[in-house]
Amino acid sequence: MVYNRLAEAVKSKLKCLDNLDPRFVQHASTQIVIVDHTKILSALETRVTTLPNGLRVTTESNMSAWTATVGVWIDAGSRLETDETNGIAHFLEHMIFKGTEKRPVRVLEEEIENMGGHLNTYTSREQITYYAKVMDKNVLKALEILADILQNLCASGDRIN
Repeated sequence: MVYNRLAEAVKSKLKCLDNLDPRFVQHASTQIVIVDHTKILSALETRVTTLPNGLRVTTESNMSAWTATVGVWIDAGSRLETDETNGIAHFLEHMIFKGTEKRPVRVLEEEIENMGGHLNTYTSREQITYYAKVMDKNVLKALEILADILQNLCASGDRIN
């Protein structure tokens, strides 16, 4: 297996090192341990399913992880902006942190953090992405929060300056 050959190559290189600087090895293990990382490094199978309403759902399963990332990728990146709409994708990205009708900003932040989760967003030239990384048992709650953000965003004038 490629990992065994790599480990052997590393071991042979380490034998060649005679005068190691103690600053760099003071916390190093004295023994080389070969660990099988094939489960972690194996490529995930990505499946794309199109629902009857046209929504595409992409799933990957990694059974060694106890977390899940759920997100929404909207084809509305900066590439699609005109002179009149310049910056709107980035503006919409930041609106996620303004709260919803049901969840004020603080409630939204606490709800995700209390699940041990992380809510984030980014804009690219192609898409605006909203996602949450949570423990696997909290996926449905994270989806509900993302749906609330996308459907009930508070965009009142006092929140936009």
